[in-house]
Amino acid sequence: MSWRVILACAVALVGAASAASAQTADRLAGWRSDAGVIRDQFLSVDRSFSDAERAAALQRLDRLDADLPRLSDQQIVAPIAMVAATSQNAHTRAYLLRNRGWWRRYPIRIWPFADGWRVIAVQPGYDALLGVRLTRIGGRPIADAQRAVRPLFAGNDAWASYMASYSLTSPDALLGVGFVG
Repeated sequence: MSWRVILACAVALVGAASAASAQTADRLAGWRSDAGVIRDQFLSVDRSFSDAERAAALQRLDRLDADLPRLSDQQIVAPIAMVAATSQNAHTRAYLLRNRGWWRRYPIRIWPFADGWRVIAVQPGYDALLGVRLTRIGGRPIADAQRAVRPLFAGNDAWASYMASYSLTSPDALLGVGFVG
């Protein structure tokens, strides 16, 4: 291999690394801008936050800002949802899952019954899953997964259980809260 080919390969690699670095910088700048909007335009005016809840939400945003470079998009969105949930008002939330939300969902719908979570609806091609009892996610008990996604939503336990019926079927939600890797 000639030195020209080696140099051309090295230049291509440096260019690709530079482009990836620019994309990372743009991505981080975008997330920081979003966090700024939450801080300056949402938290400063939303009346569902008490002073203590607003202070806790701001601290969560500060932690998120410090951690941004090492987080995936899902791991950034989850704390943003948790910031909204800090208000303890079920109407103040990040709409991530329902009605073509931001996070993806598996092609099933689940619901909690007295004997546990069951698949109650499926997309075409998954009919064999109807009625199946779901006991584990990622090899761990579904109760652990439900506890992991609980901080994404404010409100009482009935509301949290309802919202879990969406978030437990979302790989993005489960990644965002660190339940699956």
